[in-house]
Amino acid sequence: MKDKLPQNTIRYLAVNIVAGHKFACSLDNSKRSFCRAFNAIFGKVGRIGLEDVIIELLKAKCLPVLYYGLEACPVNKCQIRSLEYVLNNTFRKIFATKSFDVATDCVLYFGCTVQAGHTL
Repeated sequence: MKDKLPQNTIRYLAVNIVAGHKFACSLDNSKRSFCRAFNAIFGKVGRIGLEDVIIELLKAKCLPVLYYGLEACPVNKCQIRSLEYVLNNTFRKIFATKSFDVATDCVLYFGCTVQAGHTL
């Protein structure tokens, strides 16, 4: 099923470019695809696999989906926070915690951070 794009958006090489006075990209489809990929992996592995294994699968299979095209697009602070929120929710699900602080520390520890369009 293809996602319906808003009228002011064009999709080129899997990057959604938004019409406007400044060059901008929409990250909604990337976040949706990342969540879909992670939920597919987590649904199969679930609580059976070790956290390290799940995170390595996340790094290998899901993060490229989220990070694709970030180098080509100008990313503002709001979009960076939105990407960090998606990652925090993923780590909260992996470690079964409700604490954003614990999830943020885990994201930093495992090296899955996003900063100004570049992964560290």
